[in-house]
Amino acid sequence: MRTPLALALVLAMPVLAAPVKKPLSWTIDKEKFKGVVVYDDATKAPRPGFVMVPNWLGVTDAAVKQAVEFAGQKHVILVADV
Repeated sequence: MRTPLALALVLAMPVLAAPVKKPLSWTIDKEKFKGVVVYDDATKAPRPGFVMVPNWLGVTDAAVKQAVEFAGQKHVILVADV
């Protein structure tokens, strides 16, 4: 049986959500581009967004991992392969 104190401690814990990584594509003047949008879905409030343009290797797992680390709960990142 849970005590009121134990229940209060569980409810006081922050919600830990996994970062969301969504592929995205768009077209400008018939040229196709792709990227990944990274954000934490635990926060529904508006947040500043940033565009991350990786090196010549493009959108790699390492680039997305770096975006996840930077985004946290405070930012939305578009990792764009331009």
